[in-house]
Amino acid sequence: MMVHAQSMRALWLSMPDSILPYISKDQRKEMIDLADNSSKTEVNNLLNGKSVIDSVTDRYLAATVSGSFRIQMRLLPSSDGDSLLCVVRTFLAPEPESELRFYTRQWTEVPMRRCFENGRSLQELASSLLVRPDSMPESRFAELRKLIDPIMVSATLSPDNDSIDISLSLPLLSNDERKQINTIVLQRKLNWNGTTFN
Repeated sequence: MMVHAQSMRALWLSMPDSILPYISKDQRKEMIDLADNSSKTEVNNLLNGKSVIDSVTDRYLAATVSGSFRIQMRLLPSSDGDSLLCVVRTFLAPEPESELRFYTRQWTEVPMRRCFENGRSLQELASSLLVRPDSMPESRFAELRKLIDPIMVSATLSPDNDSIDISLSLPLLSNDERKQINTIVLQRKLNWNGTTFN
């Protein structure tokens, strides 16, 4: 059952069209009204496809906008007393690639660099997902790193707590290359501390 407070409903409805161009404000209202009634939230989007709210709580919302695009939103407590809204937009073809933004409740964008450990961006975090095993020569590690181009990062907000999972997407690799790369790739879970994910 979907239960949510006014805050996430209001944020979903007040979202600028530039963040979610496939769904009009009227369609977003229809979707959230259906969620209020525990009904199927599917609507026809502006691209003649289907969009659906997958999950909504007082601080979290996830929606599948199309077969190749999803959005997640989570309200995060802030050390300065006001909440920040974290929005992850993920494009799903050929592999997931995410972009992450932070906003005030009034949809004013907050510089992302202040929201990650050591002032890093999402792309810069990718380097922390590559680790050379002690038994692997530096030259082999360098070879494997060269296979990961372009670097694509996938991010997933937790519906249950203030954390985010970060992983690499590997779209242009064969199955054999993926197996080799998996020996050096980690997934990271970062927790929100009121100021940054770390």
